[in-house]
Order: sequence, then structure tokens, then C-alpha cells
Amino acid sequence: MRILLIGSGGREHALGRKIKLDDPKTELHCAPGNPGLADLGQCHLIESGNVEGLLDLACSLQPDLVLVGPEDPLTRGLVNLLEENKIRVFGPDQTGSRLEASKSFAKGVMAEAGVPTGAFERFDNVDNAKKALKSWPQRVVIKADGLASGKGVIVCETHEEAKSALDELSFLDQPLIIEEMLEGPEISLFALVNGEKIIPLTTAQDHKRVGEGDVGPNTGGMGAYSPGILPDGLTEDELVDIGVRPIAKTMCNRGTPFCGVLFVGFMLTPNGPKVLEYNVRFGDPECQVLMARMKSPLLPIINGLLSGETISPVWDDCSAMTVVLASAGYPGAYEKGEPIELPDTIPSGAHLIHAGTALEDGMLVTRGGRVINAVGVGETLQDAQAAVYELAKKVKWSGKFFRSDIGWQALK
Repeated sequence: MRILLIGSGGREHALGRKIKLDDPKTELHCAPGNPGLADLGQCHLIESGNVEGLLDLACSLQPDLVLVGPEDPLTRGLVNLLEENKIRVFGPDQTGSRLEASKSFAKGVMAEAGVPTGAFERFDNVDNAKKALKSWPQRVVIKADGLASGKGVIVCETHEEAKSALDELSFLDQPLIIEEMLEGPEISLFALVNGEKIIPLTTAQDHKRVGEGDVGPNTGGMGAYSPGILPDGLTEDELVDIGVRPIAKTMCNRGTPFCGVLFVGFMLTPNGPKVLEYNVRFGDPECQVLMARMKSPLLPIINGLLSGETISPVWDDCSAMTVVLASAGYPGAYEKGEPIELPDTIPSGAHLIHAGTALEDGMLVTRGGRVINAVGVGETLQDAQAAVYELAKKVKWSGKFFRSDIGWQALK
């Protein structure tokens, strides 16, 4: 098969690696790709936000399937353009992408579908939001209504913190949300969806905060593990029934069926699971651990679903963990262009994923805030953790940092 994979981060490298491991004969094209993907296929220097350029590339390549990794081209309508040109693609159209691109849209669909979630208010004006705080408890969550690269959520313990958070997010120039703070452990569930046909995948647990012990500002994700830890009496099938099936049915009832990856963030509250948010693509870094555990070939499952067939994947009976190696200063300002030294040998049960790297004059350098993922697989989560940290310490560049406690809640 000829595959066109859109994106340049760790999620896309994990997908590309999985596709080539499943079938080395697959002809892989990436746009724009990264140095890790360049070892697997041909990279085309078209940024993922350039949907017209991506359409031209797809029309030229005539791939058997286009896989869209990041959310930005989805919200810009890339899938709509590809479908109009009869190019097979897996990912939601512009309407389906609003489940991630607009939190207020997602809340409306959740209300219509009967999906349990937290109370919220939406504001176009920061001053009005500040005035409304007096009717809310002291502890709230402030969110940007639209996309913010994983940095549009601020958890606030007091109204003063909430006011500061509203000011902090006002630069995004988009509506802001005050939301009820839900209590409990978080877990993410993934499913492949085409209309009302659903293929449940599995769970993962992300670590969003930059600091150890889950403190500090939110990031795009500092690490993850899979499977996530469910409390006794709760199953993945129940989570699908709570957060996936009602949304898929409601989107169909609206005449806008969803097709693509549905990523559901749950809070496991004392009153049962409630949905925090929807994303419409594989998570990053969750994709890295999902692909490390999936035994079934990925493409036949996706192609089957696009043709109306549901093929349940087989998962390796193991644990996987990934740790994000980041540039000093992230998620704030950080330096780029630092030379990266990769290890000569990779520990057993581990591998590296490129996320924010680039080649300059033949030298591998840092390009993003989240630079490289170390991934480890083991019979237990402790084994995966040992493998991943052995590898994480071997990668070197000036200013590298990483959290040393990924998985702490599951292993305490």
C-alpha cells in the first residue's frame, strides 16, 4: 500500500513505525515528517497546516490511504478537501473536528447525547467571565474554548487564580470557559469510529503537568503509560458505553456522522465517570504507548472500518510507558538548534521516537519543546518503567529535562 501520513511529531513517528513494522513493503510518505520518519519513508516539506498544499500532494501521489495525525489540518477541513477529490482518508471532517476544536460545541453534543460531564459557562469577554466567578465555587477550571496545543487548561484553587488564568489565556483571542472542577483520577480511552460502527481500542494515562507529582503548568504531555488503571468494577466496555456510543449516535442523528479516532478524557469521580473532553485524533504521547502494545496490524483495521467492517485489535499482554525528553524552558520559551547525541545501543524492550527534532547540516538538533520520546515495554509497568528510564538517560543535549516519576500514581 501507499500511505500518506500527515504530521511531524512523536505521534506520527509512532504511527509510521507501527505501519512499517506491520509490513515493511508499505510505501510510506510523510508531510512534513521528521528525521525519524525520514528513516521509514519519503518526507515532503509541506507543513500540516497547509491544507491546499497537502491536497496537491495527495492528488499527485494518489495514496491508498491518508492518515491525518494532528488536529490542526482536521479543523482546517483537510478531510473535506480529500473526500471531495475522491481520496480515501481516515479522520473527521471539519464538523466532526469541532468536538475538539470547540469545547462549547462538544458540551452541546454531550448534553444532547446524555453524556455525563461537568457544568460550564462560555464567555466572549474576560471581564464578564471575571464577574461571573462570584457564582462559582472557589475551585474551578479555566479553559480556552478552542485549540491551544495542550496549554489551554488552567486548574485554579481560588477566584484570584481564576482571574489570573483568564488574563493568561486571553492572548489566544478566543472564547473562554469556566468549568466545574471534577475530582478523581483521569484516564483516556481511544476508539476508532465510522458512523455508529465502533472499534474500541484501549486506555492510557497521560501526565500533562510539567512538574513531578503532577504540579506546574499544563503541557502537551510529559509521558504516558498503557493500559490505564481502572478501579475495581469498571470496565473499558462501560467507558465506551458512557463516552463513545452516545456521541457517535448523536453525530449520526445530526446528519454529521463522525469518522476517525475518538479520544475521550474521563475523570473517574466518586459519582462515576464523567467526560472532561474529546479529542479527534490519537493522543501525543498516548499514541506512542498504544502502538507499542498493538499486536494486530493497524492498516487492515482502519481500512476495514472505512468499508463498514469492525475488526477488533489484539493487544500484547504487557505494559508500555513513554517519557518525554524536553527542552529547558518548556512549556514556556525554549532554545532550538541544540545538538542531540543518541545512544549507540538501545536497551532491550525500548525504542526512541522523534517528536521535535530536525537535521541541520547533517546534524540532529532540537526543534521543539518536546524533543524525543523514550518508549519502554515490559511484562509489568515496573519493567516498562525501568527500560524507559535506562534509555532516557542515554540521550543527551544541552538543557534536556524529563520527569522521573511517570506512572507514579499506578506504582505508588
